[in-house]
Amino acid sequence: MNILNSYPFLYGPLQFTFAAFGGGLIWLCLSMTSNKWVRTSHNLINYLLIPVVAFGIVNVLANNLVLSLGMIGALSIMRFRNPVKNSLELTMYLVLFSFGIACEANLQYSIYLLIFTILILIFVYLIKIMSLKFSFLNNFFLLYSNYLEGEEDYVIELVLEEPINEKMFYKNIIYKSYDVVENINLVRFKFDNHIDAENAYDQLFKLNKLKSIELQKP
Repeated sequence: MNILNSYPFLYGPLQFTFAAFGGGLIWLCLSMTSNKWVRTSHNLINYLLIPVVAFGIVNVLANNLVLSLGMIGALSIMRFRNPVKNSLELTMYLVLFSFGIACEANLQYSIYLLIFTILILIFVYLIKIMSLKFSFLNNFFLLYSNYLEGEEDYVIELVLEEPINEKMFYKNIIYKSYDVVENINLVRFKFDNHIDAENAYDQLFKLNKLKSIELQKP
């Protein structure tokens, strides 16, 4: 605390960091207890960002009754009249809305919010790349892309009797699992266009010990 008293400008960033750390720790505990539904890049961003945004906006509105009442009304209509495609979309609306309010009410906290949002997005991207490159991280940090959440892409589902080469289309992997009982590996790839998807399908079809392969079109 003596350090914080000597350098009070560190207090805000440390609070934001702890908020993000707490959300990330909850996500990690869920991931380690076989809750695979939470292991998507969207969910990790949500778990890291929402505590940061909530902390920032509460501090900005703490001493401003008018803005607090306005925030309540704004949050009730933030989803507009169209259905939100996924939870990350709603989170980003909240981030943008909170950033705009913070810019008017407290410029310092708006800067913190902007910096931490960018750092969290970069951090999640790096975690996703590392989890695909290093297999020992798969048990906890392998992030899946939920292609059912409003995304229109070509998906290849592959079932193998042996692990797939980690370098093969590793940037396109959205899901990877191993069934101990059946001794099979399930892998899903996502592609933005039919040309890349069909080329990948032709290459994957030639793999040894292939049990099944399916190309799912949007």
